[in-house]
Amino acid sequence: MKYFTVSFFAILTFSSIAVNAQEKEWPIVKVYRNDLKKIYTVFFADTISKNVTVSLVDKRGSSIIEESFDGKGFSKPYGLSELRNGSYSFIVTFDDTRIEEPIELKNPKDLIEPSVIIESDYPSLKIRLTQQNTQPVNILIMNLEEELLKMYYWEPQPGLMEKEINLSSFEGYEVIVQVQQEGEDDVEEIVNLY
Repeated sequence: MKYFTVSFFAILTFSSIAVNAQEKEWPIVKVYRNDLKKIYTVFFADTISKNVTVSLVDKRGSSIIEESFDGKGFSKPYGLSELRNGSYSFIVTFDDTRIEEPIELKNPKDLIEPSVIIESDYPSLKIRLTQQNTQPVNILIMNLEEELLKMYYWEPQPGLMEKEINLSSFEGYEVIVQVQQEGEDDVEEIVNLY
């Protein structure tokens, strides 16, 4: 009986620690950016269903977009190419929490040509680098919980500045593609699997 009581207590304590660890990681709120195309994807995930409001406000605080979502998660892209260049913020609110993510819309001519470009035309994913960018590349494919599904290592060569990856083996509706050079996250984007 002592063994059972100690084991039960250990399991209960471990379960409590695991639940507390999970509470600190959830919910996940991110804004994935594609500044060149002016597409910003708001991503929300939680372990329990919530009512979440996403707003886009200008620098004066005027609301431009406001949408509500119910559920454990969503991924919503917003095309902002019709808006004037300037400072804006996505505001994500749920329960008593408010998360603000500032963005800056710029003229494409004012943006420096990106050194890494991700193009997706399912099932094909293309990673393209500029001619000056020949550093070794890690390409990470993750699920929306940011669990690594597959990692590719690539050493670009002049004349071979594009890497094509077949996404048909991945399950779900979306994956996160992260391109790293020299240990830094150069580009991170949500890619549709359809």
